[in-house]
Amino acid sequence: MRVFRVALPALLLVLSASAEDVVHMTNGDRLTGEIQRLHDGSLLLDTPYAGTITLDWASVANVETATPVVLELADAPAVAGRLRPDADRQGIETDAGWREVDLASVTAVTSEAAAAEAAEEVPEATANPWSGSATAGLTLRSGNTDTLDIAMAIEAKRERERDTLTLGLSGAYGKAEDVLNTRRHTLDAKWQYYPHERLYIFGQGLEEQDDGRKLDLRVRATAGLGYDFIDTERTHFSGDLGLSHTWEDWAAYTPAERDAARTSVRDAGSARLRTLALGLGDGSVTPTLQTLRDVAIAVLDIRSPLRGAETRSEQFMNLQLGLYFEQKLFEHSVLTEEFVAHPSLEDFGEVQLSSQLAFVTPLRERLDLRIALESAYDSTADESDVDAWDQTFITGLRYGF
Repeated sequence: MRVFRVALPALLLVLSASAEDVVHMTNGDRLTGEIQRLHDGSLLLDTPYAGTITLDWASVANVETATPVVLELADAPAVAGRLRPDADRQGIETDAGWREVDLASVTAVTSEAAAAEAAEEVPEATANPWSGSATAGLTLRSGNTDTLDIAMAIEAKRERERDTLTLGLSGAYGKAEDVLNTRRHTLDAKWQYYPHERLYIFGQGLEEQDDGRKLDLRVRATAGLGYDFIDTERTHFSGDLGLSHTWEDWAAYTPAERDAARTSVRDAGSARLRTLALGLGDGSVTPTLQTLRDVAIAVLDIRSPLRGAETRSEQFMNLQLGLYFEQKLFEHSVLTEEFVAHPSLEDFGEVQLSSQLAFVTPLRERLDLRIALESAYDSTADESDVDAWDQTFITGLRYGF
């Protein structure tokens, strides 16, 4: 019995020691305790001799855990099991056996029990797959020059396990000295389906109109493949390649040109109608069929001054090459770049380019400041007598929901 009393505490001490997690540092130190979590490059270890201590993950040589943990990896799906080194190699023991793990690729470590508990805190039935934002910017100026510029955009995104749907609507309106100089809108929808971890199939539809570039209507349908080259907590970079069919209608005038042409034709019609009326009154003009025809044309010029204005319609096949980059800066700010090229398959000298560089930084909860530079290039702009490059600098407030 005395032997049992002595052996039992010793056995419990051995079992408790063996149940501890072990962290080996690159400087040779060996630390024991219970791993709490790894986050933002810091490992929290609860020790019986110094409480909870923080270790630099970059200084950890290898880890051995007494219970299963969940590893989140920068370049692979999350994996669960017991961390166990083998010689100089770090590995994890899973149901499928031991596999090597590069500690530099580990972004988070959580105990399996804690991960399951966190998942239960947000029931799947109540999780909302939708998120989005609304952005608005307004510029007013009065005095020597009266101007008004309004820009608005709404984006909604639904993210599920294997597919993502993104919807976007943007528009702008501007006047200078009561002359319309900007009126455009864009409606865009993109669906991505991931048959594999980073490879996705996508379908996209776009409809846009831009009076300032004489674009009366553009409709484009695209389908293709894409790949997420980098997808980490702070950085995302992806690209896709697709085949598009594009329909375009081009107007004869910009808003300012249209207003000037409308005024000129109406003034000429009014002057001609007055001349005919005076001539009929004093007898200098004889009422004939030609006179009636001239009166009818003058009335039509006043009522519909731009009737018969020439328009240009086109449809063609083209490629779509898209590159998308997102980088978190500082703690919460984000820098994004979206570049899309549409080279024509019928004339390799024709290409349309678009770029949107944006910086978003929070002002308060759900409210951000957004600064963006939007650029567009069309190699066929000379056919419509407009500039090939069109650039817009936008500053506005964005509300997330």
